[in-house]
Amino acid sequence: MARRRKLTWIYFLFCLPVFGQDISIITNWDYERKSDRFEKINATVATTHGYIIAVGETTNPSLQDKDGLFILLNAENGQREAWVEMGGIGEQSLNAIVQNPNGTFTAVGYHNRDGKGQDGWVVVL
Repeated sequence: MARRRKLTWIYFLFCLPVFGQDISIITNWDYERKSDRFEKINATVATTHGYIIAVGETTNPSLQDKDGLFILLNAENGQREAWVEMGGIGEQSLNAIVQNPNGTFTAVGYHNRDGKGQDGWVVVL
């Protein structure tokens, strides 16, 4: 019991002052793109180079076609650096992304061609 009490005091003395500080991680901004397409973001990751990457899917309502989506944003001001649509015939979607040690990115998702079932999809960017 005495050990638990000591650990509690150590926590209060060293950890709580950190929580009381007013820390602003990024400036306030919103990313909004005017488009006739439907976009859905499934995952985001902050890069070591000061960018935010979002992956997901985009759907063209007139063609009823779904493609994988990769968006690169400047983390400081929200400016779009890249917007890339990936895929072809059928449905494609990117569901997760990680940064590799060499600075590239690996995104995973699925593709479904001609209604024959979903297959895994791995993209290195």
